[in-house]
This record gives sequence, structure tokens and C-alpha cells, in this order.
Amino acid sequence: NATKLFNYLLQAFETERNMYIINQLQTYLQDKKSKLVLYTYDSFLFDLDRTEGLEVILRLKKILNAGSFPVKVKAGLNYGEMQDITERINGH
Repeated sequence: NATKLFNYLLQAFETERNMYIINQLQTYLQDKKSKLVLYTYDSFLFDLDRTEGLEVILRLKKILNAGSFPVKVKAGLNYGEMQDITERINGH
């Protein structure tokens, strides 16, 4: 039916867009210690090397924000303890 077809087209567009973004992320990170470690539908998990600093976070956010989609940034030592730091990042 029309609703299913629309959903399939929307999912296909999102997947294609995310593959483009993953390619940009991987290209940017290829000479970095920080790495993309997980992608799930609408979120990306990075293992960031602290020695690379805020510059890496800001560049990743810029890549992810292509197309003006909102980007939230969370940080923590492990997945279960992440805290939202979006506002702190937006101030830079």
C-alpha cells in the first residue's frame, strides 16, 4: 500500500544518506586515533582519543550536521554512563 511504499522510500533515503556520512566520517578519521565504532539507525558512537581534543568532536559534529539535522553530543567513559554535553559543545 502507499504508506508502506512511502516508509520504504524514506528508509532507503536515510540509509543512503547515512552511508554517505559514514564515508565522510571514515575519511576524516583515517589518520586519527579516534574511531567510529558503532552506527545504529540514527546514532553514531565514537571512541574518542582525548589527546585529539575538542577539534575532533567539533569536526565530527559538523559532518553529522550536514543537511541541518539536529545533533546531540553525549560523552562518558562507557555507554551506560554517557552525559549530554551538547550545550557545552555548542558554546565553541
